[in-house]
Amino acid sequence: MIPPALTNRICDRERGEKTMPAIFVNIIEGKTREQKDALVKKLTEAAVEAVDALPEKVSVFINEFPASSVARNGIMYDKQ
Repeated sequence: MIPPALTNRICDRERGEKTMPAIFVNIIEGKTREQKDALVKKLTEAAVEAVDALPEKVSVFINEFPASSVARNGIMYDKQ
């Protein structure tokens, strides 16, 4: 049995409708709401341009991590 979510996507394609891109972003905590709003807007615009998506079908998920949980070059961000 095909799950309903997948069936809906298949039907969308058969009707010539544009599918939904989902964009996942991982960032360190501390960005302002305005910065996140700007990021979401630019990512949505990029998806519309790059993959011919409808803006209302683009989803952006922002995962925020504390600096104490992210490392680069073997050093935690809160120690850099």
